[in-house]
Amino acid sequence: MNSVEHPERPGAPTGADAAAENATPEAGDPRLAELEKLRAENLRLIAEQRNVATRTQRELAERLRFAEGEMARAMLSPLDDLQRALDAAPTGAESETFVAGVRVAHEHFLKALRGRSIESIESVGKPFDPELHEAIVFQPHDKVPQGTVVVEVQRGFRLHDRVLRPARVVVSSGPAAK
Repeated sequence: MNSVEHPERPGAPTGADAAAENATPEAGDPRLAELEKLRAENLRLIAEQRNVATRTQRELAERLRFAEGEMARAMLSPLDDLQRALDAAPTGAESETFVAGVRVAHEHFLKALRGRSIESIESVGKPFDPELHEAIVFQPHDKVPQGTVVVEVQRGFRLHDRVLRPARVVVSSGPAAK
């Protein structure tokens, strides 16, 4: 049987040749194996593309979540200065107004940080944790168990679950040797 070209699509087979080309491949047909191979490759590429998109979205969300970390670190020193001013303020009637003003500024500062998911790390009375604390000194203490934070020298802070700055602490080394 002669192949006659289709008038609308030059070079396209017609008649029996077209029917054979458009026929569904049967088991064992090499075309079927090739189609399966192409299908598997397409599915793999689609899965890979979805994985890349998911990973990219997760990384972007993580970057956005911690974007304020650098700003927060820069704000911690002025906050420390406010705390030192409160700690060193003289007592008495003449300084009450000054202390009250510094205390209000300090509280507003802490509130602004909390509004950005920046929290202070609780230290005193807690077990020493090298992920959260930086031990400055290990000091003998008869009433506090070994490995417990006795004094907080500088407050630590974290943003979500990341430590921005560890708390600088004095840690009990247990009862003094007799």
